[in-house]
Parts: sequence; C-alpha cells; structure tokens
Amino acid sequence: MTTLLSCSRGHPNPSSHRFCERCGEQLERAIRPGKVVCDRYRVVEALGQGGFGQTYLVEDSNRFNERCVLKVFAPSVDSPAALEKAKELFNREAEVLYRLEHPQIPRFREWFTELPALYLVQDYVEGQTYQMLLKQRQQPFSESEVASFLRQALPVLDYIHGRGMVHRDISPDNLMRRTCDRKPVLIDFGGVKEITASLGRFGAEAPSGGLTLIGKPGYAPEEQIRLGRVSPASDIYALGVTALVLLVGQEPQDFFDANTCTFKWQPFVNLSPGFAAVLEKMVASHAVKRYRAAAQVLKDLEPLEIADVGNDSRGTLPPDAPNTMPPATAVENPYLTQQTVIAQVQSPGPVAKIGNSLRNGLVKLLQAVVIVAIMITVGALAFGAVYSWLQQSPATSEPTESPEPAPTPPQGFSADEQSRKRELFKRLRATNTGLTYFNQVTNEAFYLEYPRYPRRPLTKGAADAKLRAEWDQVGTEVVDALEAISPSSRQRIGRYGPSTRKGWDVQLRKARVNQAKFYRDVDRQFQQQLTMYRGTELEGKRGEQIWFAIANDRLQQELKER
Repeated sequence: MTTLLSCSRGHPNPSSHRFCERCGEQLERAIRPGKVVCDRYRVVEALGQGGFGQTYLVEDSNRFNERCVLKVFAPSVDSPAALEKAKELFNREAEVLYRLEHPQIPRFREWFTELPALYLVQDYVEGQTYQMLLKQRQQPFSESEVASFLRQALPVLDYIHGRGMVHRDISPDNLMRRTCDRKPVLIDFGGVKEITASLGRFGAEAPSGGLTLIGKPGYAPEEQIRLGRVSPASDIYALGVTALVLLVGQEPQDFFDANTCTFKWQPFVNLSPGFAAVLEKMVASHAVKRYRAAAQVLKDLEPLEIADVGNDSRGTLPPDAPNTMPPATAVENPYLTQQTVIAQVQSPGPVAKIGNSLRNGLVKLLQAVVIVAIMITVGALAFGAVYSWLQQSPATSEPTESPEPAPTPPQGFSADEQSRKRELFKRLRATNTGLTYFNQVTNEAFYLEYPRYPRRPLTKGAADAKLRAEWDQVGTEVVDALEAISPSSRQRIGRYGPSTRKGWDVQLRKARVNQAKFYRDVDRQFQQQLTMYRGTELEGKRGEQIWFAIANDRLQQELKER
C-alpha cells in the first residue's frame, strides 16, 4: 500500500522511506496538527481521508491565519516521467477550478507540488455534509426540505455545466450545508480525483489498462460506471439519487431494483405527484429519458406548490420496520384537529376550476382571499374551542393578564393533567403569542421529536393520556423558548422573512461583526432550547420564526455593545 508520509516540516516522502529524504527526520503516515506545509499552511486538524488523498483544515500564515482547506493528493507512481505527467494534468485541472466563481463553490486559492505529492488549497466552508446531517437527525428529510434543497443546488450545476464542466461525483458526502446561510455547497470535484487515479490510486496499485472511473456506486448512472461517459445528465442523475436518499434515509443500493434498474422509493415515502415525476425523470436509467440540463429541472420544479408539511410527507413504515409506537396526533384539541384537516384537504371548488382554465392574476387574488378567509375562520374556531374546554372554576381562578373568563378543564382529564394544561396555556397567554401559531409550531416540533407517530386526533380517554402528556411537554419547551425572547422580537413572529436577514447582514457588516460566528451562535442557542430541530433544515418551517426572533435579540445586543 502506498501512503503519503510527512515530516514535521511537511516534506512529502514515498511510503518506502523511514526517514525524510530532505531533512532526515523520522516519518509519520499523516500530517500532525501544528505542522507547517510549504512554510505557510499550519495544520489545525485532519478533516478526512479517502482513496485519493487527505484533507486538512489549515491556517494561512500569509493571510492573518485565515482558515482554509489543504488537499493532499499522492499518485502512487515512482518514475519521474509519470510524476511530471501528474503535475501537468493537475495544473490543467487547477486552472479549470480557478475559473469557477460561484458563491456555492469553495473558491480555489492555489496549487503547488512537493513531489511526489500534489497540493490544492481552497476556501474553508463551515458546515456539515448532508450525509452527516442525515445521520445526526436520525430521520429522513421532508418533501418540502428536499424540494428547497434541489432549488438551491440546481443553479450550481447549471453554472458549472454552462462552463463545460461535469462534477462526476455528486452525493450527500460532496454537498455541504453551509452554516451561515444554510445553502448547499458543492465540494470535491471529480476531475482532480481522476487525474490522481489515472496515475495510480492513493493507497492502492494503479489498474493496468482500461478507464479510470470516478463516481460512487449507486449514485453514478450506468453510462458513467460501465462506459466512463459523463455529461450534465450524469450529474442530474446523481443529484436526483441524492434527493431520494435524503427522502428515504437509506443508501441507494437498499431501495434500487437491479432487475428493472429503477429506484423503489414508494414504500418509504409519499410524495406529491408533480414532485415524484420530477425525481423519476432525474433518475431515469437511460440518459435519453433523463433531464439534459439543470435549467429544465428547475423549470419543472418552479410551478410546484409543495406545502410545508415537515415530516408529514413520510409514508407508512416499510413492512420489516418495527412500529410499536401507539398512534398519536400533535394537536391538543380534537375539534381543532378536525377543523384543521378540513381546511387542508377540502377542494377549493369553483376557484380551482377557474384557475385551471384561466391561469391569470385575478384567480390568484381570489385564491388568496379564500385562503385568508379559511385561516381566519379556523383560527377563530380553534381559539374558541380551546378556551371553552379549558374553563376554570371561579374558586380556583388565578390572576391572569388575559381578559378572557377564567377557564374550566373538560371532564375526563385527571387532576394532574388539568393543572398541567391550565399552567401551559396561562404561560402561553402571557407571551401574547397566537394560539394558531403555537399549535402549528408544536405540531412540527412534536413530529420532529417523535417521527414515527402517525397522525390522528387524540381522544380525551385514558388510552391517549401518555400521548397528550408528550404533546404538552413539547408545547412547554416551545413556551420556554418563547419566554426567553424579548417582547419586541416576539411580537414580530410571523413577519420575519428573507428580507429581514438581508437587512441584518448589512447591519452586521457595518458594525464589523463576524457574520458566520453570529449565525452560528444563533443556531446554537436555538438548538439548545428546541433540541428536536438539530440537523433539520429550518427554511420554511414554523420554528424558523423563533430562530429569527432569537437572532433579532442577539443582533440588538451586539449593536448595543458596540
């Protein structure tokens, strides 16, 4: 096995050497933290090691110790001619990477050689790969999350394909969700790996003859794996498989049918027909039936109205998966549950028919009016229903800021449960948070905490007492988070959006506040208060509004201190 060995000064040496051929120091098999490479890059830690080399987080002493990524490639060849060829090809590929300028691709900085090793330096992206996120959250992504992911990742493919490049190695391992803005970042282009592999794999003997193929089994299409043919359609296939993996939560080999050359994802997840059709075309086994350009996929995704349903897009559990959990609902009031379901699934009636024929702005306006009317009606019914069964007797009434009459709990609940509910809703009223939003965000958080629970209305009987207690506990955590927010930031919940963050970014730059650290601290505080959101894509979720409120408080504190 050929392995790159380095001395404390970063001098690379063949694996057959026990001592550095330049300075005589005893060699190790990896670059230790603290060592300096090329008299410039101080190694902070190893980020990973694969079949083609090693990756390190380093500090650039020529740029005020700014952090960046150092990738070390070591083709296992010994002849001077082969090494010179590797250097030539590596230079050519580095020149291609240098020309890429996209906010979702790490910026290329430089490359250099200290034979027999090749080095490449890029910007450091703070975040986690989607493979890591999937592992941490221990549940698949929802349909809305994956649709958002594709809408953000496809423009990156459109950019590189427009410059005649193909990534060749797209997978959850090579896509990172950046911490500062939660956008996917495309890393580890396959071209550099192909150069290294064509002259001998890192840690393995080079294949004799034939093609050097880059791409992960299961993610790369057949024409790439068998014939070495790559095109924009190859990357689209790999991105489609990545999307299915995020939705199903399993490796592609686990739900791929080799007999029909199709992915059998249907037993694991329910998707809207339009979104399912887009994914099926992305992962078509024959390239001629697949999308040929990322822009075509975006065009088909654009008109789809994929609701923010959290994990509600999950299908039934596969037959061999245990399902010992009792059924549950995430809504406290069964009457509210019925009203909410009706509002979500009832036919829009004449408005939909007009929309199908006219497709004009007037119809959209009418639809918006109908939706607002439904929301107002549901909110009023929900508010009245909850407070009617939380009616409290005058003898046990406690002072409250609410002008509503003192509530009394319904019959059938234990004394402990009655007391628990009175306290929960008393605290909620004190935050002046809308009841509809509270139910929505608690539903969302509940299913993140208990992803295997199927939805159904809870009854008032003893059989559902445990589930009602679990919902109340999640609701208590939501109220805890709301209480920790200032009244001014809390009052804006429901009105935060992308433009809010853009305004914050301007203020942070003017105040010279490190934006990455600021948002990282906000993430940490939010996830400490609502732990069920760890590893979850927040964009479009109800909980995102609480994140915004926390960020607003931190921003005001930062500006005040300066």
